[in-house]
Amino acid sequence: MMNVYESVEHSILAVREQPLSDVKDYGVIDGTLNEDGLHEVRRVVEKPEESNAPSNKTIVGRFVLRPEIFDYIEAVYEKNEEDVPLSDAISMLAHDQLVYGMEFDGKRYDIGSKTGYVKATLDFALKRDEMKQSILEQMSTVVHEHRQNA
Repeated sequence: MMNVYESVEHSILAVREQPLSDVKDYGVIDGTLNEDGLHEVRRVVEKPEESNAPSNKTIVGRFVLRPEIFDYIEAVYEKNEEDVPLSDAISMLAHDQLVYGMEFDGKRYDIGSKTGYVKATLDFALKRDEMKQSILEQMSTVVHEHRQNA
């Protein structure tokens, strides 16, 4: 993402295609694919209903944002001090300057859900040599106990 940012010198959002039935759980971009394979973002819609989604390109929580984003976050905060959706600030930024969406093809964890958080924690723990054996043993014990009690 940094290479793309350095090339275009504009904010970059990592996006991934999702089934329309799942867009209600994500920020969704409204944009146009350009000849460089980047989406020129017009706005971001936070967790739209399927019928109101401008696309099925969802933001995956990875951003390279220009420093001006802080001015827009402040503007959003002044309107509503209790909830400052980054999607509103990005939409405002996109109104004034180019913001790009870049297709993300890496592994993504949805830590906004309890199940996704546990999966991410387990995957990362299993990559740590000092934790791997202990975690595998615990997982085996839990699976065995669960099968006995099912």
